Amino acid sequence: MNHRSWLILVLLTQISCSDTSDVYSVEKEAATENATASEDINVTDDVSVAEDVNVVEQETASAGGDDPIPDFSQYKDVKEKKLAFFGYLSPLVKTVNDQIWTERLWIVENRQGLIDGNLDSSQEATLVGLLNRYSVDVPEKLADADIEKLLERVDVVPASLILAQAANESAWGTSRFALEGRNFFGIWCYSPGCGLTPSRRDAGAKHEVRVFDSVQDGVAYYAHMINTGSAYQRLRTLRANSRAESTKPTGVELAAGLIRYSQRGQAYVDEIRAMIRQNGLSKYLIDRANLDAGNY
Repeated sequence: MNHRSWLILVLLTQISCSDTSDVYSVEKEAATENATASEDINVTDDVSVAEDVNVVEQETASAGGDDPIPDFSQYKDVKEKKLAFFGYLSPLVKTVNDQIWTERLWIVENRQGLIDGNLDSSQEATLVGLLNRYSVDVPEKLADADIEKLLERVDVVPASLILAQAANESAWGTSRFALEGRNFFGIWCYSPGCGLTPSRRDAGAKHEVRVFDSVQDGVAYYAHMINTGSAYQRLRTLRANSRAESTKPTGVELAAGLIRYSQRGQAYVDEIRAMIRQNGLSKYLIDRANLDAGNY
């Protein structure tokens, strides 16, 4: 297939795949209704759960993203509640990061062919899908810089960061939006009827809190938002810089790129970092990327 035909194919796919029904919120408070993230487990609580990670993962490995969501409010012991929450969510995070890592490895392994244009029809279809999925502009001919731009977006999000934000935004899995909308990340949408209406929404505001078919879908949506949303370019740049220096991108480091996730700005970033540190979440190295030649 020549470059002109390939370009037409990509553009047609972009048109057919475009979805403007939702807009990611980039300036919002954590969407937890009738509960707060620190209501019964303070973010500065130093009860670490990292030492029991492996046990919980084995016990909850079969837990999927579909309902029913565990009743985390039943736990009176702080450590048990944390173990249950992170144990439930960590396999879902692993599934999402495994998929992203598979896509990233495909790009790396086929890099020279992508630049040279030596692709078969199956590889061309895969490339078109990735360019569209990650919202990367389509050039007439791919150059090395275009591959770098794609790789900047096709990368895993540290499990520690995802788990800390999920705990913060969902009030440890007990908020209305987590239970009714399977939305653990306070993600907004703006199409009428797209989600749940916050009871404390400001007058004149039109946002809703998006509803997902499963918690797994919500985790995938969150990761894609981080990897493509303009508000999180700084996070992606920090991650790419770590890759270039052959160091591991950490949740504590990348949290700096969440400055626009909440109206609280730096205070929100500081809180997420505190949750990662206090709960030992940096030890949740549970994604496939961590196993592939130390490249995580």
